[in-house]
Amino acid sequence: MEFWISMFLQYINLGLVLGAEIGLLLLLRPLLCRICTPQQRVVLWTVVWVSAYLPWAYALVNQLNLLPVTLRTLLVTRTGNFGAQAGKLPAILPGEYQSPGLYHLALPGGRLVPVPLSGGVMTALLVLWAAGTLGLAWWCARRSERLERQAHEGRLLSREDPLRRGIPELERETTRIRVCKNLPTSFVLWGGTARETGASYGIYIQEELPPERMRLVLIHEAQHIRLRHCWCKLYLSGVLLYWYNPLVWLGYRYFCRDLELACDRAVLERLDGDGRREYARMLVEMGSGRLLWEVPTAFGECDIARRVRAIAAWKPSCRSRNRQAASWAVCLLLGLFLVGGPHDLCRSQDILLAYQREGGGTQAFVQAVE
Repeated sequence: MEFWISMFLQYINLGLVLGAEIGLLLLLRPLLCRICTPQQRVVLWTVVWVSAYLPWAYALVNQLNLLPVTLRTLLVTRTGNFGAQAGKLPAILPGEYQSPGLYHLALPGGRLVPVPLSGGVMTALLVLWAAGTLGLAWWCARRSERLERQAHEGRLLSREDPLRRGIPELERETTRIRVCKNLPTSFVLWGGTARETGASYGIYIQEELPPERMRLVLIHEAQHIRLRHCWCKLYLSGVLLYWYNPLVWLGYRYFCRDLELACDRAVLERLDGDGRREYARMLVEMGSGRLLWEVPTAFGECDIARRVRAIAAWKPSCRSRNRQAASWAVCLLLGLFLVGGPHDLCRSQDILLAYQREGGGTQAFVQAVE
């Protein structure tokens, strides 16, 4: 049971650090919206999500300790408790559970607060966390399966169909397009539905749309494919591990908004003036006005008013190379600040408590250190 409690503590610690990273991104969002393009913000979000998706991902990005000061050097005063996990994962809470006894809560600034932990309490918390994670996973899987079943029943669009013509991402043989009845929105899936075989992507559009609007929707979904948004959202199912942190859900919503803003921007670059006006009008008429959690990259997903305002304010890209390089430099530096180091912070007080829990005393600790 100690192993599972230790795993539980690792994910709780990762969730706390992830929440801090997301909170900083949200505080800086007004500035980032002026400096960076939506796609650059998508890249920045992706870096943050990867850093806390799995423990091994944290250990990988943790080697990027290239700045003298990072968020984790300010927030995390140790990485791992005394034992096998030392030097690997952030440990605001105890990093590893060995046996009932006294542990330390590591606060920013270096203060350590002793806290007693018992097996019964930790097991109860572990069960609560696991129940919440499995319950949300079951709910999302059921809704996704229902939607995919409905999408797979749609009529398959032939490769020679005029709607696909002139859209490179849709001219591949492995991109399947289905026209479906009563879909809540049009969307794209990496690999198609579970029933598709041999598909690299599957696009599912509403049958009720006239051909002109079907083509606009297909252009939109094709931009999701070109910008690799399906990959970005695929691994974000790991957000369920951190369901207890409201900042994670808020960050997920803003991440989805930036995905759609980046896609809208790419679509506008391919349309003329009349096409852009029709695209904005279609967004207003088709937008669901809410985030469909079970739909990966959807046309009418969320924040329609914000997206329409962005379309109205859009102008052809006139950024100089120097300005583009500067905005990418901002993203790089901020990414390194968010996910970089520290990778090896051990506290002697934790080692002393570990020896005491194992029956040793201060003298045994001193001899071990010597």
